[in-house]
Amino acid sequence: MRIENIAINDIAIDTPGWDQFIFTYPLEPGKLTAAIQTVGLQQPVTLAVVENRFYIVLGVKRVLACRELRRSEIPAIIRRTDSAEAVLWLSLHEKISAAPLNVMEKSRALMRFKELWENDFTALREKICPLLELPPTIDSIEIYLFLARLPEWLQMKLATGELAPAHVALLSSFRHDEIESMAQELFVRCQPSVQEAREMIENFSSVCAREECRPGELLAFDKLNALLNDSAISARERTAKVREWLHTQRFPLLSKTEKTFRSLVAPVEKKSGISIHPPRGFEGDTCQVSMKLSNEAEVEKAATALKLSLADNTWKKVFKLLRDGGTESVE
Repeated sequence: MRIENIAINDIAIDTPGWDQFIFTYPLEPGKLTAAIQTVGLQQPVTLAVVENRFYIVLGVKRVLACRELRRSEIPAIIRRTDSAEAVLWLSLHEKISAAPLNVMEKSRALMRFKELWENDFTALREKICPLLELPPTIDSIEIYLFLARLPEWLQMKLATGELAPAHVALLSSFRHDEIESMAQELFVRCQPSVQEAREMIENFSSVCAREECRPGELLAFDKLNALLNDSAISARERTAKVREWLHTQRFPLLSKTEKTFRSLVAPVEKKSGISIHPPRGFEGDTCQVSMKLSNEAEVEKAATALKLSLADNTWKKVFKLLRDGGTESVE
């Protein structure tokens, strides 16, 4: 194709819809600006013509870098007769062939084709999800579309892998003005796994409902606020403490039973090297004991500890607790 020199001022930049054919995220040219300044632009960009204006298809960072360098023109290949769908397919295939797309680039791809196909989720599942290596489900599509509506700083953390889509998807039921503070306090200050995050959000929502307060009000509770702002502990330690606080607030009686159970079995575990687990939610009267033993001496140590715990009535207290103390079940 013929390469033309196009005035950068003639290219739609920073106007509504200027990035309609672009999936790249983030857009900052970064080191590319210095590279172009040193060795020049080595490859033309690709532009499409829409209503007599040029729109970027490929090479958005090159265009922005040249604008930063105050270049007046840029070499470009012009797609004058292609349909909007053809241009989008070109942009997507070129992007996929260059490097794996990050979370937000996948989100943008789904958003662009959703708009083009007027909410045809069947087409998105069949044609776009396989290219993006996403599960071809409505839930998966809705999660990635939701990500495109998040505040910019959250999108950046998703793009860089600091947060997973599954983390942020847990916040989709909250009001838009609450999502930012929830993500900042529970996912950034803390560093929960997805399972931990799910548990935190479930307990958080339950406590809000019981206290009849909004998320921002609960975040301001003295104890929770102090934990979230404790600079003396690591993010992982903060996660553990916040999880424990939320669990205790949601299940106060159950938490008390758990604490008593741990105090009873901890000495046995310490002496024997075995692990003792209560029934889930203390719904039942049996314990699960797991052992990881590698020699005869460890077997003898575990057996001795168990015999001593029988002699000092530890197990009698444990089973009485299971029969009488589990009065609150996990929802």
